[in-house]
Amino acid sequence: LAQLEAKRDNLQRSYDFTTTNIELTRSFNNAAIAAARSEVEGARFKWNKAEQDVLAVRADFKAKDFKYEGVKQLAPKGLKSELALQEAQSERDAARSKVEAAERASDEVYQLLEAKEQELESKIQEAESKLNDAKIKQQAEASKLNEVEKEIQEVSIKIGELNRLTVYAPRTGIIQSLQINSGSDTVKKGEPLFTI
Repeated sequence: LAQLEAKRDNLQRSYDFTTTNIELTRSFNNAAIAAARSEVEGARFKWNKAEQDVLAVRADFKAKDFKYEGVKQLAPKGLKSELALQEAQSERDAARSKVEAAERASDEVYQLLEAKEQELESKIQEAESKLNDAKIKQQAEASKLNEVEKEIQEVSIKIGELNRLTVYAPRTGIIQSLQINSGSDTVKKGEPLFTI
């Protein structure tokens, strides 16, 4: 019984450790997921800004393209000079380059956003896996603890049964002689066992 109680105490400490480990795992997971969500939000903010930049440079390009088309129509009629046409074309080409650069930048930021979202999903799955592992360990310790508790209960019942089987002599004294056969393990009810 003492051995089982010592075993129970050790298992209780192990169980308490697994409970603490679950809380620490949960806390660590929450912090990691919050940090990953923050990174996703930062990347989303950058992507939204990059998209706004794309819209702005596209609007500028449309204005430069419209200007170029107007100058292009007026130049053959002599209303605009060849130099004005070249300037308008140069401005339009520069605006097109800005659009392409802004679109590339937006694509890069979007890829970063997707990577951060995948990283967040990975952290969530990893957190769930770690938490499940910690819970499985706790359940294993709880099962062991329940087994030992059951064994303690069984031993306690056996000890109680053995204590009930103790026969006390009707008076104090010492055994003078045994009246049973030393080779036999069984006796009959009411048969004298010894003389006090």
